[in-house]
Amino acid sequence: MQSIRAYAPTVLGGLVIGGGAGFLGSYLIDLKEKEDKKGDIQRLGEAMKLEPLAPPVVHPPPKQQRLQRWYNKWADDQIGFHLEKPHPVLQKHYDSWLQTTNDDDQRMILFPLCGASVDLAYLARRGHQVVGVEGIAKAVDRLLKDYGEEIPSGGALAPGAMRVRVSQPGWVQTKAAEMMSTKTRTYTPAPFLMAVQGDFLEFTGQQAGKYGMNEFDACFDRGGLVAVDPPDRQRYAENLAELMKPGGKLLLVTVEHEPAFGPPHSVDEKEVNALLGAAFDVKRLSRENKIRAEPHWRDRGATSFHEVAYMCTRK
Repeated sequence: MQSIRAYAPTVLGGLVIGGGAGFLGSYLIDLKEKEDKKGDIQRLGEAMKLEPLAPPVVHPPPKQQRLQRWYNKWADDQIGFHLEKPHPVLQKHYDSWLQTTNDDDQRMILFPLCGASVDLAYLARRGHQVVGVEGIAKAVDRLLKDYGEEIPSGGALAPGAMRVRVSQPGWVQTKAAEMMSTKTRTYTPAPFLMAVQGDFLEFTGQQAGKYGMNEFDACFDRGGLVAVDPPDRQRYAENLAELMKPGGKLLLVTVEHEPAFGPPHSVDEKEVNALLGAAFDVKRLSRENKIRAEPHWRDRGATSFHEVAYMCTRK
């Protein structure tokens, strides 16, 4: 595959460019075997604490009714679904999912309904070109700020309009990549992290092509399929299939629980195959009982709660 750094100008040419606590948790995962560099870690933490607080940005609500629930959650900081560390499934299956062998073997990776997930920076620090799609502007603000410095576009975004926003890696990301490098592998952060601010159900292959994003090599879906309302699942799955290149791998994390509630909605293996089986070869990787480790699901009325991971290869 062509180096992402060589491909970057082509991608940027097609963009309409838009106007750390979570990252720190992700970063410390990368440094868990770097005990000899505690001084650098301390300096990073101090740099984050000293950063001046900017006045909060108030975004108008999205025009799409299906996004209103998530707009309210972000507005009220009710984001218990946000994880402060990279997802264990992503870390465990990184090699088999992306199958990289050298520093130039980078991937174009899609993150649908990404929120402000630290998983995007976790991969971008390794040089991959990561594209998140998220309908809530406040979540995009946090995502791009955690990666570094957003490239401003000027002007306001009309409610419901779609655009691409871009962030360049900051010093923290560059230092993190340097510190997790080894004698045999040198990491350099991707030159930019991109976020498509808009409704994923409207992010079709044709729409992606307008931004210079043709087909994606890989996709990580944790909390996407299980977040959309059941009537929208088929359309969501069709978009995933349309955006992935043949042979591309979707690493999918769903949940199964009783009784039914949501989001996150319960999506069992039979439904995963019904939604994706025509376009993907679906293989279940794991099924983990989470009811004891995460007892808050009992508070929501669950009598059972499992997290299930799949590797889905585009036909």
